[in-house]
Order: sequence, then structure tokens, then C-alpha cells
Amino acid sequence: MNSEISVKIRPNNQITITSGSFCKRKRKISQSEQDKSDILMTIDIQNLSEELAAQRVVLEKLRIKLDKTAKPYLDIIKKSQRGKKPLFSRINKPKNFTKQSGQKLRESGAAMDIACDRNTKFCHEVTLTLPANTNEAFTALAAYSGYVMNRLLQPIRRDYGNDCLWFYVFEYQKRGALHIHIALYHPDESEGLWIAAKMIEQWHKILIDIGQKADTDMFLDKRRDRSTIRSKHQHHTQPISKAVGAYFSKYAGKEESKQNWYCQKYPVSRFWGSSKLIKQIIKDNSFEYKIDYFSDEKSQENMMEHIIENLLEKIETVSVSCYQFDIFLRGLHRINRYKDNRRIIVSGNNLSIARGERHTIYCGAKDYQKALEICKELAHSL
Repeated sequence: MNSEISVKIRPNNQITITSGSFCKRKRKISQSEQDKSDILMTIDIQNLSEELAAQRVVLEKLRIKLDKTAKPYLDIIKKSQRGKKPLFSRINKPKNFTKQSGQKLRESGAAMDIACDRNTKFCHEVTLTLPANTNEAFTALAAYSGYVMNRLLQPIRRDYGNDCLWFYVFEYQKRGALHIHIALYHPDESEGLWIAAKMIEQWHKILIDIGQKADTDMFLDKRRDRSTIRSKHQHHTQPISKAVGAYFSKYAGKEESKQNWYCQKYPVSRFWGSSKLIKQIIKDNSFEYKIDYFSDEKSQENMMEHIIENLLEKIETVSVSCYQFDIFLRGLHRINRYKDNRRIIVSGNNLSIARGERHTIYCGAKDYQKALEICKELAHSL
């Protein structure tokens, strides 16, 4: 077994230091192991069949529940984007807002902070809200969510290219309707405000077009009264007075965007997205290196303490967390099993063992570039 220390730093002000012992090798399976694995596979197939049968019952109940909810407006929503298939046949697959999506959202905000040199007075946040308050409108917006974002962002990509940075995230309101949060940055503040104004104008046109395609009113509330609709219910624009990453972290952690019922009933095509330049900034400001050791655990612990002490002395930390892991991966058959709090993933003939601990350090936004330079210096010195 070989020991390894991995140091990774990401633009969401997170430094991850992992140390542990790892072993990977190819080997032949003996006849006794093969016979034992065949027995285990037979037992596991029976267990999997029972689990799948139980899952089918749950999915069937959910389908019946969704069908009952959908019946009142299945006849109303008739047309698709191309007018060939019913809208309900192109509903997106249900998906949840995962922790990885929240991390990507924070990294996008941190990348925008880096691009504008921490001067957030030129960054603007645009919120676009659905005026209607009916199930038909909620379903139509969710089904056309990919079409909506393409219509909103295509003029920016075509007219400004890399001069304008943007990223967006969809969120569920408490009533179940989707609304959009978009972060915009342009070096010229007046030009950024002009882009936001054009986006709001485009949003109104998109709602009208979706209403025509889905044969429903995107401006109607449940009382069937359009007189209560005001412009403030449809859009909102404001400058971001603090760090963009910190501002959008609240949207990454809201429970309304992770509720399984809304994700099942009104599934969005994609929860978040960003421009190519944002992705490139994240890549340029991320760093990872590994140190391989074949000595005892004491030298590994000393090296781990040396790296952590160097970081904690030179940067201001917000918080530090640590946890230990013990993973055993054995390769016989493609079956997932859990026993004695150890995860067994079966795939091929590989044998892998991992034991160690992981430290996570969160530094302040002001110290991120300093922490990045320290990590690179440590990599060169070691």
C-alpha cells in the first residue's frame, strides 16, 4: 500500500487536504472465491429484485398522483415548441438541486468576483418571475425552461461575447413556480444596466410566446383576474453590493429548490448554467497536487501537519473541519452491497483499499489569491 497526500483549492474559498493509504492492483480470482461470489451474486440479485419491485410500487403511486394533478390541464396544453407533439410528452426528467450544483454556483460567483477585481458595483442581479399563478403556467414554464434560457442569453452571446460574464440559477418559489436569478457583469456599468433592461423586455416577449405555444395564459392568477398583475411581479434588477459568491450562496442552500415534490411535478431542464469565460476563470484559479509516500504513517502525519500549519499561519481562516474515512472496494461482480459500515462496490477484478482523513479549510474571500499562491509554493517546495 502507498500513502498519498492530496491538496486541492477551488474558487469557492475552499482548501481540501486529504491524506490516506491506497492500494490498487490486478489479480486473478481463485475458484473458491468465484464459487463464493456466485452465491453472493444470487442472493444479491434476489434482494435487488425485491427492492426494484418496491420501487415500482412507489413510482406507480407517484405516477397516479401526477396524472390526477395533470388531468385538468392536459387538454389545455396542446402545442409543443415545433407544434408537432403535445407539450406533456416533452416534460423534462425529474432532477434535484444537488450539493455539487450548489458548489458550482458558489464557484461561479467567486469567479465573477475575480473577474471584476472585487469591485462589485458593476455586477447586477436580475430576477425574472412568472406573473401567473396557475398549474398550467407552472408546467409550461418548466417544460420550456431550456427554450427560455436560450432566448434570454443568445443576444448576449452574440452581441457581447466574452465582454459580458453571466451565470444563472432556477429556483422554486413557495407556491411552486420557477423563477430565474441571473448575475451579469460588464466593465461598463451603463452597458450592464442596458443588458439587464433588454433582458427584462425579452422576458415579457418570451412569456407571450410560451403562452401561444402552450395555449395558456402566462399572466393569469387563480382568481382569473389579470388586473392584479403589476410589472414588479415579473422582474427585479439590483446591484450586488457584496461579494457575488456570498450573495448567491443563499440560493445554493435554499430548501425550496431541493424539495422533491416540486422537482417531480415541475421538472426544469437544467438548474444552473454559466458562460464559457466563467468556466475558464474557475479552471485558471483552481489548483491540485498530490504527494506520494511509501514510508510509515508517522512521516505522513508529520507532512500533513506541516502543510496545515503553513496554511493556517499565513491566511485568515473562516472555519476548519475534519473527518476520517475507511473504504474497501473489492472487484468480483457489479453489485452494490453495504456491510459493517463499509461500502463494497463490485466492478471487474480490481482490489482497492483507502483509509485516511480529510481536512477542509475555508479562507476569507480576500485571502483566496494568497492561499492559491501558498499552495503553489508548497507544491514546488515539496
